[in-house]
Amino acid sequence: MLKLRRIELIGFKSFSDRGEITVHDTGVTAIVGPNGCGKSNVSDAIAWVLGEQSAKSLRGEKMEDVIFNGTRNRAPMGMAEVTITLTEIANGNSNGNGNGNGNGTSPAAARQPLPEGEARDVVVQRRLYRSGESMYLIDGRPCRLRDIQDIFLGTGLGPNSYAIIEQGRIGQLLSSKPSDRRALIEEAAGITKFKAKRKLAESRLEAARQNLSRVNDILAEVDRQRNSLKRQAGKARRYIELRHRMRQLLSAVFSTRAEMLIDQQEKLEISLVLMGAEGKRLEQEIEHLNALVHQRRTDAGSQERNLEQMRERRSGIEIEHQKTVQRVERLQDQITSLEERERSLTGDRVRAVEELEKNARQREGKKLQLAGIDAEKEIVELDLDRTTACLSDLSDRHDKEERAIEQLRQQQFETVGREARLHNEVSSRNEISRRLTVQMERLEREQGEAREQTSVLEQQLNAAREEYAGQQTGFGALQANLKQAEETFCRYKVEHTNAVAAAAEAKTHEESIRNRLQTIGELAVQRAYSTESVQHFFNAARGQDWAPLGILADFIEVDPEYESLVEDFLRWKLQYVVIADRNQARRALELVKNVSKGRLDCFLLNGNTRPEPAVPIEEAMPVSSVVRFDDRIRHFSEYIRDAYIVDTVERAWELSEKYPSFEFVARTGEMVRGYVVSWGEHEQLGPLSLKREIRELDRNMDLARRQTAALDKEAARFRELVAESETLKSRLAIELQETEKAMLNMDHRVRSIAVDFERAKQRLSVTASEVGRLADERDQAQRELVKAETELVEIAGAKSVIEADIQQHSRQSEKLRVEADGLRRNLGGLQSQFAVLEERRSAVSRELTALEEQEIDLNSRARDTALQIQEAEEQQEQTRATIQSLEIARAELMEERGRLDAVITENMAALDELRRELHDAETKWDENRALLDSWKDRHNALEIQRAEVDSDLKHLAETCVHELSETIESVCLDYFEALPPTELEPRENEYRELREKLESMGAVNMMAVEEYQEAEERFQFLTTQRQDLLDSIRDTTQAIEEIDSVCRRQFKEAFEAINAGFRQSFVSLFGGGHGELRLLENAEEGERRQDDAGVEVVAQPPGKKLQNVLLLSGGEKALTALALLIALFRYKPSPFCILDEVDAPLDDANVDRFAQMVREMSATTQFIVITHSKRTMETASHLYGVTMEEPGISKIVSVKLN
Repeated sequence: MLKLRRIELIGFKSFSDRGEITVHDTGVTAIVGPNGCGKSNVSDAIAWVLGEQSAKSLRGEKMEDVIFNGTRNRAPMGMAEVTITLTEIANGNSNGNGNGNGNGTSPAAARQPLPEGEARDVVVQRRLYRSGESMYLIDGRPCRLRDIQDIFLGTGLGPNSYAIIEQGRIGQLLSSKPSDRRALIEEAAGITKFKAKRKLAESRLEAARQNLSRVNDILAEVDRQRNSLKRQAGKARRYIELRHRMRQLLSAVFSTRAEMLIDQQEKLEISLVLMGAEGKRLEQEIEHLNALVHQRRTDAGSQERNLEQMRERRSGIEIEHQKTVQRVERLQDQITSLEERERSLTGDRVRAVEELEKNARQREGKKLQLAGIDAEKEIVELDLDRTTACLSDLSDRHDKEERAIEQLRQQQFETVGREARLHNEVSSRNEISRRLTVQMERLEREQGEAREQTSVLEQQLNAAREEYAGQQTGFGALQANLKQAEETFCRYKVEHTNAVAAAAEAKTHEESIRNRLQTIGELAVQRAYSTESVQHFFNAARGQDWAPLGILADFIEVDPEYESLVEDFLRWKLQYVVIADRNQARRALELVKNVSKGRLDCFLLNGNTRPEPAVPIEEAMPVSSVVRFDDRIRHFSEYIRDAYIVDTVERAWELSEKYPSFEFVARTGEMVRGYVVSWGEHEQLGPLSLKREIRELDRNMDLARRQTAALDKEAARFRELVAESETLKSRLAIELQETEKAMLNMDHRVRSIAVDFERAKQRLSVTASEVGRLADERDQAQRELVKAETELVEIAGAKSVIEADIQQHSRQSEKLRVEADGLRRNLGGLQSQFAVLEERRSAVSRELTALEEQEIDLNSRARDTALQIQEAEEQQEQTRATIQSLEIARAELMEERGRLDAVITENMAALDELRRELHDAETKWDENRALLDSWKDRHNALEIQRAEVDSDLKHLAETCVHELSETIESVCLDYFEALPPTELEPRENEYRELREKLESMGAVNMMAVEEYQEAEERFQFLTTQRQDLLDSIRDTTQAIEEIDSVCRRQFKEAFEAINAGFRQSFVSLFGGGHGELRLLENAEEGERRQDDAGVEVVAQPPGKKLQNVLLLSGGEKALTALALLIALFRYKPSPFCILDEVDAPLDDANVDRFAQMVREMSATTQFIVITHSKRTMETASHLYGVTMEEPGISKIVSVKLN
């Protein structure tokens, strides 16, 4: 049992500073505070430390949002940490959750069960760093999330927790999926830990099935390999014979070919030495000619570069001369264009002077026209002012008359509207009186029908209640029978489980003996305890037509007490190979010499010889007395007749002095013979101990088989009893479910009839009250009708007076309107005339301004033209001076060009002489080069021949190593007589024929015999493994079925108890009504379908029809969810419960009911309630407040109320 003691927060959301809440064993702890102060962060912190992985459930987008993010005055923190301290109290009813993963390495696994009555603290921590690193701790030691979940699994605080109801999520208990509601009941029933075990078992079962599939595939493949390896052994022997003959042929051929290639190689070396002198002479002469050609090419290149530089200089001078000529031409063209421009500018200046004179005449005419327009405009302005004043006076008088008419019309509209309303009211009152009369008649008829329906429903209700009471009696009897059947089934199930466990343990013991026997048997068959030479000998002797009988250790037995002494004493003698006769001994030694190598000792049978008894010696026991021989080798006792066993090495020394020819073995392992003493470390796996263990394992194996068979028979008997009792229990359960279903239907029928009866009585009283109310309304309507008709007569006289006043004011208004229209027409003419004058004056002013601007422009143009003429004359003078200087430079360039032409002619003559000498040297070099190329071709041909011979010889050596695994030199030494050339080709043809035969054999496995033995051993091993997997699959499947059975039983018990508690809580919270839980799948569809059936909530508040819970109001949803939550807690109280503002949708009366239930349940469960309700606060024994003295920083303050 767990009790929450303390909650510590630091860096979690708004709790920047360390906050602590101490929770007491009893009473209710309330957390209060204004909105947004961080109360709900306490609930989030508890859910987070218990392993919540959804950031959305913690009201965030990502998990990093739970770390304090800073405020205006505080920096963000890098870590969030929440710690809860719980006290675990041993009460003898532990749920066994703190078991970790079973490997004993986690903190949860290290938690040992407590003695009853004792207590200890458990500290659970969770940390999250801003880097994303997360850590869980139990008692300060790092652990896994699964370790924390294992602690709270089955307590209501697991992954499907119903003990932490966060803000706004109380209604989600109803709106969630039926499967989610089933998960809550499973958590309360304590079967979530069984489902976790079932999931683990299913994964192991799937892995075992996959392993079985792989083993079957491997087993089939090994079986195919085992069959094919038998055929491959014979093929391997034929392959070895052909390969031996091919080796002989290849050795002879390779030896002959090597000798021929070596002769050819020596001849080529002599030819190459003779050609070397001629090549050196030709190379020296070519080298001299090459130097001469290089010198002539260097001189010719230098001369060509000088000539090229002179030509480039002459080209530059020629280009500069042409540029000078072109520039002089351009300057002359420029002088011509400047003269033309000067003439054009002179003409422009004359035209500008003429336009200035014309502009002055036009400006004088425009000024006179503007003065006449101004005089006419003053006259029109005076007439316009007088007309405007008269029009304004008439408009004021007309507006006054219009306002009077408007007021009268408004009075008229109000009077007409009031008259219309009174007419409508009179009609409405008449219609109401008529309708009320009809309704009264209908209600009187319904009142009579309600009296008849009430009488009929009362009779039906009494009959249904009597029938329901009879069904309850039968249901109780069926429950008693089912309980007895379940007890019988559980007893048989436990006995069957114990029997199956005992049989499995016996089978495991038998399997361990079988595996040990198989392992030791394989060692014995392979003679792993023998020396390497003995093992090789037995392997070589397998293919012979005779077989050794075994080794000496196979024919003797020793008492276990003296087994190690005898093994150390005999040691190598135990490796003697037992042979039937001398002929076989001779063949065995030949086999060792030719095949297996090493050393071999043979011991021949001689069953007719009777050994002589040992000489009795005081305090010494003959070795032959503790050794039992097979009759066929009894004569071996002659070899140990002089050996004795003594207690100590001192006694051995004493006896060896008296009997120097005898050998004494001390119990501590020392062996003394005369003056020789020896000791050696005892081998753990000796042949004698191995044989003894095999005999003991055979006896134990027989005993284990008999025990396993008896336990399997006992388990089968209990399996039949379990099946029979389960059939009876299932039949009674189905009958009970049918009876319960009938009772539920009858109960629903009783409730439905009772509701209909209440509705009928309510309908009767409502009908009577409605008849009285309608009579009163009809009298009131008649009185109001008379009053409205009187008002209509008064309104008709007032309406006539208003109409006469409106006509008089309308005539006066029309007269004033006609006079105003005449004045407006006169005013419009004057305004038009004034506008025309304004436009004319504006146009003349614009023309005058344009002429003034034109005058300014013409004066500017005249000045610019004079300046441009002066600039053109100056440019002409500058251009003529430039032409004169260019002519002088052109004459100098022509003189320089003539001098360079003469120098170029001299250099070209010298260059032609150098080119002729270079051509003669190159011709002679080409002739010598052709001779050298011819020599190189002949020399290269010999080099190629030598390389071919070397390559052939190397290829021959590589082929020899590849084919014969010997060097060509060793082959030539073995076959020093070369074959005649005539026999070389027949031998090669024979080799090719043998090679074709060898290739036609296909792939040959040279290790066929060894591989066949390995395949056989592997086949047997895989067969054993396959059987182990089948047994594991069967046991795991049976375990899953047992888990399913326990889960179904516990869920059924929990569902029935929680359903009953839900009905009771629903009635308590609502003050009546009906609420229940239903499984969506029917029981007839089988237990397998019931395992996944969802849970539906049925709620019928008092005075309402049965309806979908989603159609309930917010308060009704909250009360229904609270009723379900209370039912869960009453069935399986959680160590503590967090309720975050679950009373927010409730009114005061329902808050009182909720607070009362929380107070009652606080005796077994610690409640932490976050609330704004004062009534809920009154329930609390301890009060914590959450405030924000500093913006964004939550702080906890506490008040103890008791």
